[in-house]
Amino acid sequence: MELDFIPSWYHENRRRRNWYLRRYLAIAVLTGLWIVGNLLSGSMVSKAYADLEGLRSTYEKGLRTILQTRRLQEEISVLNRQSRLVSRLQPRTLPSPILAELSRCIGERAVLKELTIVQVPLESLSLSAVKPGTAVRIRAGTGGRNDGAPASETVTQIRLVGLACDGAEVAALISRLEESKYFEQVTPVYSKNERLFGNKVTGFEIQCVVADYTVRERN
Repeated sequence: MELDFIPSWYHENRRRRNWYLRRYLAIAVLTGLWIVGNLLSGSMVSKAYADLEGLRSTYEKGLRTILQTRRLQEEISVLNRQSRLVSRLQPRTLPSPILAELSRCIGERAVLKELTIVQVPLESLSLSAVKPGTAVRIRAGTGGRNDGAPASETVTQIRLVGLACDGAEVAALISRLEESKYFEQVTPVYSKNERLFGNKVTGFEIQCVVADYTVRERN
């Protein structure tokens, strides 16, 4: 039989200290785990925020690219429309041969005060040469372009306003314009007597179109 001479209160205090020690140790372990968990969670949250920021940056960059692509497509569409419009308005026959032929037809007994060369829609002309059952076909211009541009749907209309020595010279001018292969639909608008520096002259206005289209029968 073993005798224990240590007082019971000592054993009780020792058990209490051990109990407190275990509790403190458990609290310390739990606190450490909590701190480590918070650190890991903070790192994961920071990484998630960084990934989210990267995704947002990528999204914004992609959105800017899409918007820029749409803007470029709209600009290309506008430029295509403008190009088609320019092609339609660009004359098939260059101005230089037209002016040279006009100079030849006018001669020395008449002088121009106004010369207007404009492009007008083909449909707006009163094509006297076009009869029922016929159609207008655009062809390459006389002495014109070789740039491969598509034939436009316009016609070059010319307006001549000037003075001639007399009415016979106006009639001769009209005849020369009609005989030229460059012009057709020569129309005298008016011819009237005027005085210039005390001399009697004849004022005139003539309109015609450049003959860079032909008429064919409809199929």
